[in-house]
Parts: sequence; structure tokens; C-alpha cells
Amino acid sequence: MEDVSGTTIAQDTSMTHQRVGDADTDTATATRENAPGKKLPPKASRQRFKPQLSCTFCRTRKLKCDRASPCTNCMKRDISSSCTYLHTSPRAKPAHVQRDHGRSKDVQERIRHLEELVITLMNRDQPKNVSTQPPQPPQHTPPPPLSSNTVLDADLIREPREDDPISQTIDRLGRVSLDDENEQQFYIGGGHWAAILENIAGLKDSIGIDEWPRGTAPVEKKYRGPELLIGDTRSASRESILACLPTKEVIDRSIDYLYVSLDGASRKYPFPLTLISAQRAKADSMIVVVHGPTFRKEYAEFWEDPDSKSIAWIGLLFSVLCLVANFEYIHGDNAGTSASESIIRDPADRVKIFRTKTVQCLVMSNYTEPGAYTVETLCFYYFSEGFMNKDTLFGTWMVFGIIVRAAMRLGFHRDASHYPNISVFRGEMQRRLWCCIVHLDNLSSCQVGLPRMINEGMSDTKPPRLLLEEDLFETMESLPPARAGHEASSLGHALAKSTIAAILEKIADAGNSVISMGYDEVLKLDKQLTDAHRDIPDYYKACDVDDLGSSSITQTMRKIFIELLYLKTRLFLHRKFLVLPESLQVYEYSVKVCVESSLDILRYQKYLHHQAVDPKQSMFVKRWISSSLTTHDFLLSATLLCLYLGKSIDAADKDEDRPSTFSIEWGTDDILQALLGSYQIWTDPDHSSDETTKFAKVLKAMLQKVGKWPSAQDIDKETVQKKSNGVNFGNYH
Repeated sequence: MEDVSGTTIAQDTSMTHQRVGDADTDTATATRENAPGKKLPPKASRQRFKPQLSCTFCRTRKLKCDRASPCTNCMKRDISSSCTYLHTSPRAKPAHVQRDHGRSKDVQERIRHLEELVITLMNRDQPKNVSTQPPQPPQHTPPPPLSSNTVLDADLIREPREDDPISQTIDRLGRVSLDDENEQQFYIGGGHWAAILENIAGLKDSIGIDEWPRGTAPVEKKYRGPELLIGDTRSASRESILACLPTKEVIDRSIDYLYVSLDGASRKYPFPLTLISAQRAKADSMIVVVHGPTFRKEYAEFWEDPDSKSIAWIGLLFSVLCLVANFEYIHGDNAGTSASESIIRDPADRVKIFRTKTVQCLVMSNYTEPGAYTVETLCFYYFSEGFMNKDTLFGTWMVFGIIVRAAMRLGFHRDASHYPNISVFRGEMQRRLWCCIVHLDNLSSCQVGLPRMINEGMSDTKPPRLLLEEDLFETMESLPPARAGHEASSLGHALAKSTIAAILEKIADAGNSVISMGYDEVLKLDKQLTDAHRDIPDYYKACDVDDLGSSSITQTMRKIFIELLYLKTRLFLHRKFLVLPESLQVYEYSVKVCVESSLDILRYQKYLHHQAVDPKQSMFVKRWISSSLTTHDFLLSATLLCLYLGKSIDAADKDEDRPSTFSIEWGTDDILQALLGSYQIWTDPDHSSDETTKFAKVLKAMLQKVGKWPSAQDIDKETVQKKSNGVNFGNYH
């Protein structure tokens, strides 16, 4: 009786489960052994296929494993993503056991993934119509019509189960790192470059945990954090704040510095005072947030009667002075002030004093109850903090959170047309400022690997209209039609990027969602992105890196940053598919996009770096500085190339067949040269930082892994030749 029931249970189990846990495996094996007519296998065979209970790391190091997911040993060593459990099939052949440890782990991971994929497809309503093969769009063209039955990787769309190894859901849920010594814990999303870096096998062990980049730099002793949050909180009087203002002549020159075109061209109306994306470069996207003529009028009124202006407006003035001092400090010039005329000679000291006074004005005006000038001042202060740090600092992102909440408190997230008590002029300026905040929210959130603060559906504010400064005045009763032929303006540049930025917002939201989108939706967004890039005005289209020298400085930089935004958006859309174990065989189009977009981004990095260090180049005066936002794009690109290189090497070692529908233009040598060039940039003292220095060690380890690491003498020769003879940016040879 027991034998018959045992046989029935074994049959039911084999029909309903493709993969069983440890306990189920033992039960099913026992019932099959007791079934009538079954021949008992040898004892040695049963021991050979006993499921492995310890994780792979503990088993290799001969440590006691608590069998958690992840286990305590892996968590203490900050290698939670590598804590995996191998469920060996009882039907496996003895030859599999003889494989080396690295290859066995990879094979078991692929088997586990395929088993989970089968289970997920079996549970769907229409299992016969589901395909794991993505539609194949033609090369250099948008994807073809999509089928509704194409789905993303099964591990990403199913609901997580309690028995899931952490590596199965890590790309969707991100990573949490613990630092018990410093009592710290931090999270980054699975799409962040630091999280993707974890997928490159062997690198972390060769580098060491202490030297492994974690995505956001730890706060140094010399910089404790944003002054607004943890700075000197001693109260200041209005008189003491005003006493720190420079002379009128110095301030006049500082304001004029922001009113002059980056090309030095004269205009009937000077360039408006702009909120400059300081983390990008001075010539990057600029969105008008302070109306120039109005600010100049208020500035004149201030000198006539200093008591007529509120402490909030004085804070705005100090934030402008701080921004100019930042430019002087970084670019090494004194265009805004003259050292002989300024009481404070050192630009770094001027930055510190002006930033401190800005914070004191914000505190005195009680920025927690925002009013006029609060958001504008906070924005300028935010950029001032970002100017002084090349690494990504979480505290700066917290300051941006204050900006978002203050803007919402003032109702910027609702279009002013709903409220008749808001003037036409004020409503349009609110649209400009909100447009800037939304764009920066997207970029800064991706930078720290966290969800956006402003999600889709939270705002109905319309895009600002393309108008010149003279088109706006405080008593206007209606907005004039948008200006045609003025795409070259600061606002025109921002609007040219808006369509691509909107797609990036959708991708970022999907990447941080616990419910992943299907591959058909991915290809729809890919087509929208291609169309948006095609519709960019010709004035901002970058045809080739080698042709950029024919444009003006401002136009060149704006072309570059629009192209970088487009390439980064493509990476954000397709990067998750490069991480998957079967990426080279299944998601060939996404792999092609990631590799070619990453190489293009590194070409722009090489171009910008060359312009920054070569005094013969036209952009010498306005040196390009490695900033945290731009650095993130370059680090992500290099990380994806390292991942692709590692996967390609493993596939070649295993003689795996790869589809050739989408041939990648660049070869392995091109990728290695690109990574070597990136390494040279990150080790340049003028552009390196704590995080990039650590990342440079990762690049070096990757190049050593494939045996392509040149000697230090070869690097020095190539660097000297590059600086003396120029660089051909058309290729990596």
C-alpha cells in the first residue's frame, strides 16, 4: 500500500514540477527507490547527487553556511550578489561533476534560469503563444512591428518567492550593502553602474572589497556634507550678511559675467541669468529661471535702497555671486571679479563665504515655508555644492529633494493656467523652473541609483514656450506665439532635449518598478527614442566627433550633451538585457545597442578630455571638468563594455554559438583600446576622484584578465604622443 502511494506521489511530482527544492528532492528519490520494479542505484551514486546545502562561496572557502539568502558570511564580505545555491539535478551525469568550479557555477546558473523560465511560462494563461526570442529589428533602423506575446526575461516579470536566491531578483530589486564597521547601510538600483559591475565574475575578488567602487563616494573629513543640512547653524543678522557683499563694481562685473554669451558675441539684449547645469559644464543645457531684465531692475533698486529687498532676495544675490566664484575657481580665471578689487583674493575662499551667506539667508527667510526667490536660491545653492565635488554625494541629492518639495509647496507642479490669481508672467517663469527641476530630478536620481522624486502623473505643468527675454514683462496679459528660428537660445536647447528626456523618465520609472515591462514595450520605447533623435533640430545634431570642431563652443557643447543624453537613454533602456546570463544568445539587438552606444559615449569622453588638456584647442579657456553627472555616463558605459567583454570571453572559451543577425561594428581590440583610453583619463590627477580612481583599478583588472594590459612605459609614450600630436577620434587605434 505504501509502495503504491509512493509511486503515485512521485508521478504527480514529476508532472507538476520541473524543479524541486532540497526537501522535495529527497522525498521523491525515496519514493522512487521503494517503488515496485525499481532498481536501487549504487550508494556512491546517491551521495554524488546529494543536493548542495551550503552556498557556493561557503562551500569553496569551507565555511559554515547558515543557508540564508544571502547567508551571513556573504553579507559580511559585501558579496551578497554572489551568494548562490546550486541545486544539482539527480539525473546529471558524472562528467558534469568533473568540471572546474567556475564553469560548473555558470552551467548551473543557466540551468536554473531555464527551469524557472519553463515554470513561469507554464503558469501563464496562454503558454503556447509566449516566445523568449525578442523581435529582431534591422540594423540601424527602428524595431519592426511588435508581437504582443513577447515578454521580458521570466525572472524579471514574475513575483519573487521566498526561496529565490538573491541573484535571481537582484537586477530588479537592486542591492543593499552593509558596513557594520561604520554602521552604514545603503541601497542602489540594479541598473546603476556599480550594481552592474557586480555581475563581472572574478573582478571583485582580485580588487578587494575596500577598493571596490560602491556608486556613491563616502563623505570625507574635509567635506562633511551640504552646508544647508549639517553646516554652521549659528544665527546671523541682516547687517552681518550685507557686510560681506563685495563692492558694487565687483558685483556688476559678476552679473555681467553671467549675462555674456559663452561665445563672447554681443547681443542687443544680453544673455539672461540662467540656472546652469554646473555638474555638466558651463556650456551645457541652460534653462532660464530668473528673468534677466526683472533681476537687473531689482538689483538697481537694491543699491538705491538696500532695505527695500527681502533677505530672500539677498540670498539669491549671494547665490549668483557664489556661482560666479565657482566658475572662476574651476576655470582658473577672474572674468567675474578682479583679484585687486576684491577683498578676498582666493576664489575658493570667496566660494565658501558666498555659499555660507546664501545658507544664512535661506535660514533667516525660513526656507521650510518657501516664498518668492526660495526655489531659485536653492537651485543656485544646489549647483554650488555640486561644483565642488567630482564624486556623487548622496547629501547633495537630499538638497535637491528640498528643492522639489519647496516647488510643490508653491504649486509649480500644477500649470498656472488653472489659477487666475497667478499672473501670466509668473506662470511662464514657473513653467521654466519646473521644467528644469523635472529634468534634473531624472538625471540626479539615475546618478545615485534611486527612484525619481517626481513621477509621471504628479504634474500637469505645460512645457515653457520658446520666447526671448524681451517677450516677457511683469504686466503682460497674454503670452505671444512661440519664436521661430531661435532654437539656438538656452531655452531652445532645453526644449530640443525635452522629448528624449521624457522617454528617459519613463525608462527610469520602469527600471525602479517591481513590475518589469515586457520586451515589446522596450522596443516601442526604442522606436520612440529613435524618432525623437531624428526630429532634433539640425542645429543640435552631432554627425560625427571629428566634425565638431567646425561649430562654435556653445553649439559644440550643446550638440555633445544632447547626443550623450540620447546615448545614455539607449543604455538605460537596454542595459538590463546585457546583464542576463543568456544575453548574447537571446537579446542580440539589446547587446548591440549597449556596446555601440557605450563606445560612442567613450569617444565623446576622449574628445572632451582632449579639449580640456590641450591649450591649442578652442575650448581651452572653458575647460571641461569631470563632473559627477557626466562621470556617471562614462562609468556606466565602461562598465557595460567590461561586462560584454567578460561574457564574450566566456562564450569563446565554451565554444558557444552566437547569432549573427546584428553584427557589432567594433571588435574586441576596439573595446580594449576604449577601456584603456578611459583608464588614462580616470588616472589623470586633474580629472580623477575617489570613485574614478577605484574604477580605474577595475578597468586595469579587466584588461589584465584578458592579457591586454600594456606596460607603464607604453602608456606614458601614448599619453605624450596624444598630447603633442593630437588624437584621431574616429577610431581607437
